[in-house]
Amino acid sequence: MSVAANRYQEELKRIKKNVEQSYLYNKHNVDRWNKFRYAAFVSSISDEDRKVLSLLKMPELEFNGLEAYISRLRGEFSKQEPSIVVRPGFGTQTDPQTVSIVEGHLRHLIADADKDSFSYDVYTDMLSGGFSVIKIYTDYADERSFDQVIKIERTFDPTMCGFDPVSSKPHKGDGKYCCECYPITKDDFEQQYPGVDTSRMKFSKMGDFSWSYSNEMGSEKVILLCDYYEKTKKRTKIVRLSNGASMTSKEYQEFVDKWELSQRIEQVPQIVDARMSDIQVIVRYRLVENTVIDYTETDYNQLPLVLARGNSLTLRKNENGSIQEFHRPYIYHAMGVQKLKNMAGQSLANELENMIKHKFIAPIEGIPDGEEEAYRDVQQASVLFYRSYLDNDPNIPLQRPEPVVRPPMPPEIAQAFGMSDQAMQNILGDFAADLSRIGDAGLSGIAIQESATLSNAAAMPYICGYLQAMTQVASIIVDLIPKYYVTPRTIPTQGIDGKKSYVTINSQGAPSISYQSNSLKVEVEAGVNFSIQKSRALQQIIALMQASPMFAQFMNSAGLEVLLDNIEIRGADQLKAMVSQFMQQQQAHQQQSQQMQQQMNPVVVNAKLQQLEIQRKSAKDQSDARLKAAELGLKQRTIDNDTHRVAIDAATASAEISTTTDRIDAEKERAAVDLAIKAADTTHSHQVDIAQQQFALAQHHLDKSKHIYSVARDAINDARDYAKQSMSSQGISQDLEQDDAQDAEQDGASDSEQT
Repeated sequence: MSVAANRYQEELKRIKKNVEQSYLYNKHNVDRWNKFRYAAFVSSISDEDRKVLSLLKMPELEFNGLEAYISRLRGEFSKQEPSIVVRPGFGTQTDPQTVSIVEGHLRHLIADADKDSFSYDVYTDMLSGGFSVIKIYTDYADERSFDQVIKIERTFDPTMCGFDPVSSKPHKGDGKYCCECYPITKDDFEQQYPGVDTSRMKFSKMGDFSWSYSNEMGSEKVILLCDYYEKTKKRTKIVRLSNGASMTSKEYQEFVDKWELSQRIEQVPQIVDARMSDIQVIVRYRLVENTVIDYTETDYNQLPLVLARGNSLTLRKNENGSIQEFHRPYIYHAMGVQKLKNMAGQSLANELENMIKHKFIAPIEGIPDGEEEAYRDVQQASVLFYRSYLDNDPNIPLQRPEPVVRPPMPPEIAQAFGMSDQAMQNILGDFAADLSRIGDAGLSGIAIQESATLSNAAAMPYICGYLQAMTQVASIIVDLIPKYYVTPRTIPTQGIDGKKSYVTINSQGAPSISYQSNSLKVEVEAGVNFSIQKSRALQQIIALMQASPMFAQFMNSAGLEVLLDNIEIRGADQLKAMVSQFMQQQQAHQQQSQQMQQQMNPVVVNAKLQQLEIQRKSAKDQSDARLKAAELGLKQRTIDNDTHRVAIDAATASAEISTTTDRIDAEKERAAVDLAIKAADTTHSHQVDIAQQQFALAQHHLDKSKHIYSVARDAINDARDYAKQSMSSQGISQDLEQDDAQDAEQDGASDSEQT
């Protein structure tokens, strides 16, 4: 990633000052956050306490009771489902279907984040440390997706987040800036940001706030990477569209691009008006100690970091002091009692550890030589020898060894150890534990439940702080939805009953998620889902059913699902589904019964008989009318048949005449063809006779020529034979044989030619 432009580097000093100022302003809360979380979940004995115990040679024992109270409240909170309500803003008109979709999608986002213990971790931070920080961001749905989704999560380290000190609202959304810092090793940083020069970083020892430092062992260098969000005003051109929506010109261009990419049939809304305005923009600087790495104009309309504070208040230490915000953990005032219990337990353990079987007082002169060890190690039982007289002089008796009476352990130690639990319960407002143990002795179950409800109420400041933070988170998400859910897509939703489904938006025939940022208001309220509150509600419903038979009838007929929502038994979800099916069957059976009762009513029966009589008369009249219409139709068809028959006869006669004419013409043509064929046959016969005569004459001449040739050849052969005989005596017979062969070849060729 390249380093941001030089004009953003000029803001580095100012931004670093704001980040450091926000950290120092909240430092006392951060120290308290770390201290009390360590005491609750790790050890309630500090390092200073361990040094003192080591000097006093007392056991380093602790009796941590703080985590149990936090864990109980966390367990109760895990059963709670926040109630999300989305409604149109004052003076605005929004499609009710759009409101329902946005509300269901908000429930899905929170439920999806809770899969990673989002709400549980935030509430744990608030109880144990006094505050937490929630982050809203956008990301692609997966590595292959082009659609961005909105996500929420607890920040990596709430103590590394800072807010504008002048902000006054609990969620800090009214501040001018906020920031989140991440520690990252130097090697990883150089790999992610190779263009940033780290040679000028100090890497000093870790102090109150260090942008770069070495860890405690000095073996690894760490760089603090900061995301700084700030509100700023920007002169921007805004446009109003034909559908009533308004946006910046840049947003409109992106809107048109996404519209065309989605290949929607309808025409994109056109601009009908435009003007210049100062728009609030949230910008993000990403920086380190000496460089602004990145600058981005985000789509947020509010700061994306939300503070979730517990039982907090704003106070001034003295008249001339500055106002500070004080975040208190749930166990803040119980820490003193926890230390008292640890000290009492350690003292008690020390008494038990140092308790011996016996002690003796004996004069030195009275201890025989070699028996000193038995007097020193009195823990081991042995026989103690002593001298009765000094130097065996009976005139000088010695005091015999006497056991020392051990003083009892002060009762205040055991009393302090025992009373610390009751004091801790009183301080934390938790009354359920003790009352449940003595319930059989004189307290009813109602009293126990009332005390448990009061214990839940003692933690309500933290529930209220969580709900305030979640309301701000939901408002930011509602503002982001129309900016990112522009193209046609399918989004998940979750109903009030917890059932999940998918809804198609921004396509033809589907609802369009397009609204102004201030047209929807959202509020997150506490759901009645605590186990004690459920039990209490169940008892109230049963009492009302016993007091009012009409209410009991109503609950048995239509309110069974509400009754089952307040019970906690195994298979409750399955029972709810079965009850839903049962109710549908009952409604169908009731409708059938009502229909049967209506059918058996005499008035209804008479009305039906009269209606049947009217229907019978009407049917008879309709039948008579159809019969008359059928007779008229039959007569008309008879006339039509006669007309068709006459036409058919005329057509038949005309066809016969035409057929006769065609037959006569065909006979004439056939006779002419026969005459032509006969003439052709006669001519052909004459031509064949002439050809045969010519062939016979040619054959005769050929035979005659062959005869003449044969006679001539015979004469030539005779002459040749005579010549051979006459020349054989002269030695030239061989030449004659060659001539004979040539003559034979010539004769053969001549025969072929003749043939």
